[in-house]
Amino acid sequence: MSGRRSTSRVRLFRYFAEQSSPRIMLVALVTLGGLRLYLGEGSAWDAFVAGAVVFLWPLNEWVLHVYVLHARPIRMFGRTFEMKLLTGHGAHHLDPLAWKQSFIEPRALLVYIVINAAFLLLLLPSFALALTGLCTAAVLGLVYEWTHFLIHTDYRPRTRAFKRLWVSHRLHHFKSEKYWFGVTMLSGDRLLGTQPDPSKVETSPTCRTLGRDAELVS
Repeated sequence: MSGRRSTSRVRLFRYFAEQSSPRIMLVALVTLGGLRLYLGEGSAWDAFVAGAVVFLWPLNEWVLHVYVLHARPIRMFGRTFEMKLLTGHGAHHLDPLAWKQSFIEPRALLVYIVINAAFLLLLLPSFALALTGLCTAAVLGLVYEWTHFLIHTDYRPRTRAFKRLWVSHRLHHFKSEKYWFGVTMLSGDRLLGTQPDPSKVETSPTCRTLGRDAELVS
């Protein structure tokens, strides 16, 4: 398989289901969801926590994209340092139409899950509510991976909602890497001023390289 051209949505879904990051998130969702059901005693607070995770998701996407995935390499003592977990995103920008590069690297995903779990366990008053938050994040993560993957294939939008996401993320890769950071929700870009009129933005010469040396993203 070249990883370039799709023949059907069935083939796209099969390829998606074979990747590590969707499988990790699905296992996490089933495991944590089962544990949450076992604990029982759901309440209105569970709905509040789930709603809060959904409400904050656009900001989560924006912050991770801007400050983590697009973090600049650091030069110290004549050497360049960059987190190895993040170099995959540079490769993704170099070749946006490569299917394999559109998925979150498993190590980076596991680090994110651990940090997210620790944050929710410290923030929320009960283990059950933390599980609710993690399950909600897992669902949103699966939606993110599927949406992001489709945008980077030759699949074309068939609904108005997906077309908005498709156009916005394609602008990020082919117009300017400095704008349009949302993938599944665009309110973060609207709120933080990174969703300009495309006609008023010059095409960036560093969309593919992110301004980094080629060896850093190879």
